[in-house]
Amino acid sequence: FKITKRSLLGFLWLLLILLGCFTNIGANKVGIVYNPLKGGIQNYTLGQGYKSKNPLTKVYKIDTEVKELKFENISVQTNDAQFVNAIIKAQVKIDPNSAFEYFSRYRNKTLEDISSVLSSTIQKQLETVTTQYNIMDVLGAKRDEIVNKSLELIQSELSKDGISVLRITLVDTDAGQDIETAIANETVAKKEAVTAEKKKKK
Repeated sequence: FKITKRSLLGFLWLLLILLGCFTNIGANKVGIVYNPLKGGIQNYTLGQGYKSKNPLTKVYKIDTEVKELKFENISVQTNDAQFVNAIIKAQVKIDPNSAFEYFSRYRNKTLEDISSVLSSTIQKQLETVTTQYNIMDVLGAKRDEIVNKSLELIQSELSKDGISVLRITLVDTDAGQDIETAIANETVAKKEAVTAEKKKKK
């Protein structure tokens, strides 16, 4: 059997077709299927491993690993017309079961690529909660309660786009020196009142 240039090209062409019939989806990824013969993006995803496909089909691989993103300059208002600037960390990921919704809106952009969208949503939902509390509550005793309520709203909003929010953390809050001094003084006054009450009982 003699190998000719024509037969070699034919073999390479067949090899390319065969390679185009398979795709490998890595760990922490899902495949979004684009089939031009069936109207474009298909409403199902491919899980991890080697998968067969139409050679004309393109598979976009979407990362579903958990990311920790940091959002600075998140400004929110309280119900007593005070403003708080916050730094927030959020653990987020693309939901493997809703990756189609994510891709439909953001295509193959990463979560880092849409950080401005995430920041805006977090700010809006956080402020929905903080406007129900005064500045003392936001910076003090009700802080954890506010974070938990905000997380529920953020999760509900971003899940519509196939994004899961696992946790948010208020890394830092700043309401200005005057407000924070007043809160510190109030805390000291409360401690002194408790101490004085204990002495009376003795």
